[in-house]
Amino acid sequence: MASPDLNRDFEQVVIPDIYRYLQAENYQSAVEIINDFYKTKVDRDENNLLKQKCDSWKALIFEKQGRDQEALSLYKSLAQVMGSNHTLFTYFQVDVARVLHKIGNNKEARIEIEKALKESIRSSISDLLTALNLYISILEECHETLAHQYQPLVKKLATELGILRENDWLESGNLNQSVKECVVKNQEANKRYSRMLIELDEIEDASLAFQ
Repeated sequence: MASPDLNRDFEQVVIPDIYRYLQAENYQSAVEIINDFYKTKVDRDENNLLKQKCDSWKALIFEKQGRDQEALSLYKSLAQVMGSNHTLFTYFQVDVARVLHKIGNNKEARIEIEKALKESIRSSISDLLTALNLYISILEECHETLAHQYQPLVKKLATELGILRENDWLESGNLNQSVKECVVKNQEANKRYSRMLIELDEIEDASLAFQ
């Protein structure tokens, strides 16, 4: 991560402005505020960690502008810099594959997704499911199904999500549907978690009001 001070300044000063510009679809101003911030902090950016954070946001904005090749270049660079041992490797590999898929390059998109699934060592459940879900979308466009080699990964994710049922649920022909069910289950779990956090905040606010 970047230094605590740089992270704090970026999150408290820059990100609110980025969101405001994005809501107004003023993408150029969003990019400019990122660039201006980085220019003033570059001398304190140890190991280019702030640059990576800035590039991640710029890639997102470039996509919204329709500058897909520029976004793709940044996503590829970020995935390469992270390396397969990083928790964000799969996250950025999915971005690479997603943009390639969007511009119609399914062959390369498949290669990038397969690389993510093969080399993802410390990836989160959500990132792996996002990768698998995108992979299935690409395969279905090509009238293919998920290969049997991914069965152990799907089973592992299903087990962690607590949705393993009868044995034929994870047969090779059903892997596409199995992944989709895992994605839905994970989305539902995330929604419940978000609701729980909101309710806890409301309880805390109510408690403070009576103190």
